[in-house]
Amino acid sequence: MKTLEFYKKNLQEKGIELEAGILKNEEHYFTKLCVAHKLEDAGCVQEAYEILRHLYETSAVRFDRHLFASYEDYLEEKVKYFVSLAQLSYTLTHNPAQSLPYLDEALITLDGEESAYPYIDRDDIEKLRNEYMNLAV
Repeated sequence: MKTLEFYKKNLQEKGIELEAGILKNEEHYFTKLCVAHKLEDAGCVQEAYEILRHLYETSAVRFDRHLFASYEDYLEEKVKYFVSLAQLSYTLTHNPAQSLPYLDEALITLDGEESAYPYIDRDDIEKLRNEYMNLAV
């Protein structure tokens, strides 16, 4: 993964400034998540994927009681992270089979967490997974 400074310059070239608070702790995974989402919104798919993939490889996304008001907020963010990773993977590779492990991780995260249901619709993730499964065949 490149430095966050590289990604920051990439965003600045597109006219997008990062909030000062985001860059206070550049090594924290939440900072990297925010930068990746900004890159994704700006159409920098490869760069966003690099950051999210690095977080996945290092298992960096973890519950932090100082960041999230509740465990459900954390679950919602983590599931969105896995879904974004799956969608970016498919966009870059056009190989739906490579996205399935990320969607499986999202579903595993939701298993047994009924309290997260109002925030995340498990059926939407299963539909996306089934769509990728059908494309892979």
